[in-house]
Amino acid sequence: MAEGAYGKYGIARLYCLIFGIAYLAVAALEALTQDALKDSIGLEFTAMQNAIHWVVGVVTILAFFGSEATAQMVARVIGFVFLAITVWGFASPSSIGDFLGFDGGLPVIYGIVHLLTTVAALFAGFASRPAPEQAAQA
Repeated sequence: MAEGAYGKYGIARLYCLIFGIAYLAVAALEALTQDALKDSIGLEFTAMQNAIHWVVGVVTILAFFGSEATAQMVARVIGFVFLAITVWGFASPSSIGDFLGFDGGLPVIYGIVHLLTTVAALFAGFASRPAPEQAAQA
């Protein structure tokens, strides 16, 4: 059986693998280099934001090990949650900054990263085709 353009995994499972690893790496980097990040490149560490990154990373990695349908559902949920966070961040940076534990408003770069996460998650959640093994059964 030929494999699809995304290998033996569907788009949503591939998204969950890539973003799961990325969010776990960001969370680990934040936890290990809290003060160094702010001093060197201006990124601020907050416990709430770090906890969210751990949760997103773990949930997406777990979804990767599930079915394509599970990965699609997780990608959609993450997409809509990050859509809300993105809108909140651009509409009221000081409010979301307070919620996440920042001194002042949420920096614009975080909003851009949240927007990119939203787009990728919603694309993976809604544009997914069945994995090759599912398509062969249909």
